[in-house]
Amino acid sequence: MIILLGTLGCALFDKQMMEEGRDPTEVDDITSDTGANTSQPSSEDTSADTGDQDTGDQDTGGSGFNNHTTSENSELAQSVDCDNDYAEYEYSNVEECFTDFISCGDQILRTTGGGTTFYNNEMYTDWYNMNSKNADYEGEERAFYFLHPGDGSSAVIRLESPCEDMDLLYFRTYELGDCYESTGNCPACSSDNDLSDEDYWQDERMEIFDTNSNPYLIIVESAENLDAPFVLTVECN
Repeated sequence: MIILLGTLGCALFDKQMMEEGRDPTEVDDITSDTGANTSQPSSEDTSADTGDQDTGDQDTGGSGFNNHTTSENSELAQSVDCDNDYAEYEYSNVEECFTDFISCGDQILRTTGGGTTFYNNEMYTDWYNMNSKNADYEGEERAFYFLHPGDGSSAVIRLESPCEDMDLLYFRTYELGDCYESTGNCPACSSDNDLSDEDYWQDERMEIFDTNSNPYLIIVESAENLDAPFVLTVECN
């Protein structure tokens, strides 16, 4: 009798605990718990960082670009809309070998679209300026003529290209605004030049020292031959 009463009492106690608490057979539904922390990302999570943004796979010729600037970039570069064609900035020099003249203190927003195809990697290589990306630079480029202030001062040319992988080149020339139709016409281009071809989304920067007021050709080229906006800044010290 004592054993039977004890067994009946335990059964009643267990029934009361299950009615007041949670059913231990229930399974937690983590899909409805927005604060749940799981080790695997949801299939609907489109913000997962896969690292693909640095491969250039999203660059499809001018649409769907992302602005890859940071707080260290200029305000103008941060304001760039990669889907804007910036048509109001597009114009070509009548010579069709350069776009414009730039000076110390200039900061300009342009796009390679609407530029010239006067220059390419074959010409750069003939001028002993070879890139490390094996780019052919057959797409449209923007070329600018710059007159160095001289007197041993330095001119810092900075290229910000938040939408596409672009490279910066310079060549010392003979006359401001000249077009050199063959590489043999510009020995100065072969003797004084440089190419900054950093990886994706890194700013390109070149510093030019000169004791004389010499003209320089500054060129912005897309490594992938795509049209995209860029910001070019010239600072002289």
